[in-house]
Amino acid sequence: MTHTAPSPSIAHPDPARWLWYTFGGRLGSRSSGCVLRDTTTPTRWLRQTVRGGVPRGQRRRAVAARRRYRRFMGLTLTSGPLLVAGVVWASPAQADAASYLNDMHNVGIHDVGGDAALLQMGRELCHQTWYGYPPDELAAMALQRSDTIRGAHGLTPQQANEFVYYAKADLCPNF
Repeated sequence: MTHTAPSPSIAHPDPARWLWYTFGGRLGSRSSGCVLRDTTTPTRWLRQTVRGGVPRGQRRRAVAARRRYRRFMGLTLTSGPLLVAGVVWASPAQADAASYLNDMHNVGIHDVGGDAALLQMGRELCHQTWYGYPPDELAAMALQRSDTIRGAHGLTPQQANEFVYYAKADLCPNF
């Protein structure tokens, strides 16, 4: 018996479709040359005997498995790129001390203790926000503390509101 290589002019199915065809499935018109060759070669009786020996229930299970596989691949091909894009675009939330200090200096807020004290106060505001204090109440507390410590050189009401706003925007990544 001679074994010949598949003809390049015949469109052969991919392995999944070939398995489908082996267990009784149909191939599309694109693979009609392959089906013709399969049914006219001298070894066709052996293949048909093997296929006939496979119970119909197993063929149905093979068909059902292929359908599930096709749905799974469709879901994977759809959701995979979306997941990758979400991971790439969702940069991790992080506190940005440099921009916080820059914003504070731009609105005219300077602490006697320097930038380290200003940063510490901003972090304390983050903790208070985390505990559920409303921004208006935090601004009122900052204004009161500033008046107590610095007197007439303390924060203005507008600066107190901006102090709370920039602390939340730059130092509190979860808010």
